[in-house]
This record gives sequence, C-alpha cells and structure tokens, in this order.
Amino acid sequence: MTDSPIPTAPAALVALAQDVLATEIAGLAAVRERLASPTPEKTPLVLALRLLAACAGRVVVTGIGKSGLVGRKLAATFSSTGTPAFFLHPVEGAHGDLGSLRRDDVIIAISNSGETAELNAILPALKSLGASLIAMTGREDSTLGRLADVTLNSGVPREACPHGLAPTASTTAVLALGDALAVCLMHLKSFTEKDFLRYHPGGSLGQRLRLKVSEVMRTEGLPLLPETISCMTINSASRDAISATRYGIHSVCSRAGMSMSMPRVLKAPASPWNGSSRPLAERWPRWRTLWANSVFRRP
Repeated sequence: MTDSPIPTAPAALVALAQDVLATEIAGLAAVRERLASPTPEKTPLVLALRLLAACAGRVVVTGIGKSGLVGRKLAATFSSTGTPAFFLHPVEGAHGDLGSLRRDDVIIAISNSGETAELNAILPALKSLGASLIAMTGREDSTLGRLADVTLNSGVPREACPHGLAPTASTTAVLALGDALAVCLMHLKSFTEKDFLRYHPGGSLGQRLRLKVSEVMRTEGLPLLPETISCMTINSASRDAISATRYGIHSVCSRAGMSMSMPRVLKAPASPWNGSSRPLAERWPRWRTLWANSVFRRP
C-alpha cells in the first residue's frame, strides 16, 4: 500500500479514469504501429493470417488467467465469424484434453510474459502433434515466442494498473489484436451478413438479419389437391394430404400450378369461410356437385 493520499474527489476520479484509458490507447497505438513493415508479406500478422485462412481443422486458443479469459472471447469471435474455434485450458490440456487436437489445427497461445509455466508445460506436446503454433506475447524472445511458428508481439509500454501488476493494457491489446485477426479472416473468406446470421440467429443481431421467407419456404412435397377434385370429397382428400405431409394446410392447384384459395361467392348463401366445406354443404346442396375450380378463387 502507498502512503500517498488516495484521490476520492469526483474530479480526481474522472481524471484517473481518463489516465487509464489514455494508457490503454497508447498500448493499442504501439501494437498498431508495430504491424507496419516495408515488406508486408513477411510481417507476422500476414504469416499468421495465412496459417489461419488455410486451416483445415479448428483454431484452438489457449492461455491461463486473464489471458485465458481473453482467449475464450477470441475463440467465440472466430467461431461466430466463420472460423471454427474453441478454447483449451492449458491445465486441462495437460490432463488429457490435448486429445481433442489434430494435426490440421492451428493453435493460438496467449501469454504476456511468454513464460507462463502451465502454458509452456504443454508446448512440447503441442509441437509434437504437428499443429501450427501462433504466439501472442509481449516478449518475442520468451520461451513461447521462440517455440512458435509465428509470434505476434502484443507488448504495451505499461499497464494501466498503478502498480504495473494487474493485466489491463496488455489484455486490451491482445483482445484488439485478436479482433484484427478475426476481421481480416472475414475479409479473406468473403464472410457476409447472411453467413453471420447462420451462426448468430439469436439476440438483437439475429433480429436485424433475419432469414428471408424465400430461404426457409418449402416448395417441394407440398400437400396439393387438383382443381378437378369434387367438392364432395375435398374434406377427406385434404385430411389425407395434410396427414401425409404434416404441413397442417393444403392448396388446390390448377394444372399450371396456380394456387386457389377461399371459396368465391357464386350463388351460395353468405357464410364465413372457416377452412371446411361442411357449412356450405349443409346450407347449399348444390355444393356437392361442383368441382373445386368452380368454387375456389385464384389469388
């Protein structure tokens, strides 16, 4: 604990919060500038994207502590944007979960120091599987950085924590760098809003991108009755058609395929249509002698 007075005045708290954000912005700026290179095709970012875009398996994100929590979010972002991914806890991996990995997977390992014991303990096993390894670390010369096929430097000038201990600016940098990978992959894969909806049908995002009727409408195997069917037998025929297809509704169609619906009035007594021919048959005997095409109207 420090002996300096703790700022409690509203203005001091606002200023402190602004300092935190400024520190994190500076961290993001450092990561952003580090991506620039006179030879873009050789930059770690592009090399990592090539591995991820060519991945025939899944992207496996791993890390522990705050890095692990950020990793879970990144795995979820990859999955919802067209790149199948899941999170692997390093300790669980060391106790059997490495069995879920395959040679054609790409692993993203996150550690700010690059020396996290629990994570580095499984690196030899990860390498032995033959899967590609991408490191996201603040120290390229660390154990993790040296063992990785591609190392993305996520280092920041300093943490926003006043003691320089709690992961703050560093985890923000990893999160943003992971988002940059995901968005670049969306571009490389021509991932569209329609694709996004398939993986995210719920919530307000799903409501904004609902499927169109034409995409879910069935056009084959429908319960259709011919227009020449007798009105006397239409009830039983419709029951059979609905039972056979389980659609709950049927249509009367002409030879040209045009659907007809709702009985037209001809000379029948006025009667609300309730989906059954029984009321008309009871009140209008001539109904039984007609063909469907003379009673139902075309839309």
